[in-house]
Amino acid sequence: MSGENTPLEAPISARTGSGAAWLISSRFATRGVDLATLAILARLLDPTAFGLVAIAMTLLLIVEAVFELPILQALVRIEVLEKGHFDTAFTLGIIRGVVLALTMALCSWPFALIYGDRRLAPLICVLALAPVMRGIVSPRMAIFARQINFRRDFVIEIAGKTAALIAASTIAFTTHSYWAIVAGTVATPSVTAAASFGFAPYRPRLSLGHWPAFRSFLGWSSAAQVLSAISWQCDRLLLGHFTSAASLGRYALASDVAAIPDTALVVPIGRPLMAAFALIRNDNVRLRQAYLKASSTIVLLGLPLCLGLSLLADPVVRLLLGGKWLAAIPLLRWLALASVPMLAVAPFAGLAMAEGRTDTLFRQKVIEAVIKIPAIALAAMLLGIDGVIAVRIGTSVVLTVVTMVLVRRITGVTVSRQLHGIARPFASGGAMTVALALVAPGLAVIRSPALLGVALAGAVVLGALVYGVSGIILWRLAGRPDCLEAQIIARLRRFLRHSLRGRKVTRFQT
Repeated sequence: MSGENTPLEAPISARTGSGAAWLISSRFATRGVDLATLAILARLLDPTAFGLVAIAMTLLLIVEAVFELPILQALVRIEVLEKGHFDTAFTLGIIRGVVLALTMALCSWPFALIYGDRRLAPLICVLALAPVMRGIVSPRMAIFARQINFRRDFVIEIAGKTAALIAASTIAFTTHSYWAIVAGTVATPSVTAAASFGFAPYRPRLSLGHWPAFRSFLGWSSAAQVLSAISWQCDRLLLGHFTSAASLGRYALASDVAAIPDTALVVPIGRPLMAAFALIRNDNVRLRQAYLKASSTIVLLGLPLCLGLSLLADPVVRLLLGGKWLAAIPLLRWLALASVPMLAVAPFAGLAMAEGRTDTLFRQKVIEAVIKIPAIALAAMLLGIDGVIAVRIGTSVVLTVVTMVLVRRITGVTVSRQLHGIARPFASGGAMTVALALVAPGLAVIRSPALLGVALAGAVVLGALVYGVSGIILWRLAGRPDCLEAQIIARLRRFLRHSLRGRKVTRFQT
């Protein structure tokens, strides 16, 4: 199996950038399909349907996290892969799926009784198919992850999301039932699992012969995943008791839309970053530089998305979801800001796993759970959805500071140095905020959908121009450091030179 472990000749930074580009392109494309699916479902289903499925999904995601096995990450970090590693990984996925399905079946009826809705029991049982299918992806996909090559992921994810769009839309049009959401949720992992075997052929064989190679890696990482899921889902779990299904549906949908920048940008970047960190983990200087560059890049790309979504929440909701979701506008406006602080420490999970410091990752999740869960419970009981959103924003700020301290312990990079690396994007974000805040009130009074769409596109272009121009000015004032801005400007110059050269050649030939 030596060919699967041969290092590539391209520089790590180039491979990381290429891998991240493919994954980000994939996620933005799939988020586009998701938005199309969401727009259809929002117009055909009531908020109550989204609230009902949100409650069922809460249990599903928590139980899935309890049995989460970061098998792909383990395969990426193992020095030399053998056939037995793939067999063990596949077997662990099968065991996880069976145990998860049985657990969900046993929990479905008691959970339905707790929430007083019998429809939850069959919902939970069917939804359990989604994580089962996610666990049986071809383990040989890890070969491409080790090479920081994610072209195949692009095709696989597009295929899965397209299948979800077709399944959900068909059932929504024919039944107007919440089962449309369930169909889309299950269709995606089913298709992606099948497609993975087409791109990474593997003949399944059950074996745990290489279990020791996975054991130490899975312990702390799995525990961290459990705490993360509980902290992530505790708001919906508790709001299901203290608010109506319709209110929970609006909150859940606004939360899902607000998470688009994170799922489209931060999550896909994490995979190539983890692989890149693993390749240079023995070089402390390069590791520190790589982490700071990754952090500033994620903030530079993610911040305008979050701020824009918050400032333009009104036209986004009216165009995407329709008039019956207007109550979700203030929710989206504030929820979009809740993820902004954590952009600064988004590469932390990949860094901790690459360094074998999964205990530190677990420590971060413990701190988050200790702070967030009691605060969310109190806020949900006394203040409802508004209180929960306030807690989410406050927790995000506190956890960002805590994570920066943990990064310092791993890499030696001080908190002030980490903050200095993201200062320019936040300054540019401030300029963009002022520009969009001036035009947003004008968009709120437009009633024609066509005119609103044109105005929204214009506002997006304005925000991008202000953010980009101010970013370039600040980059030049900072002495033109080697960062993403430098790479973007260099590519633009090459593109312009190539274009001008092409025009001169054309004129000469004419």
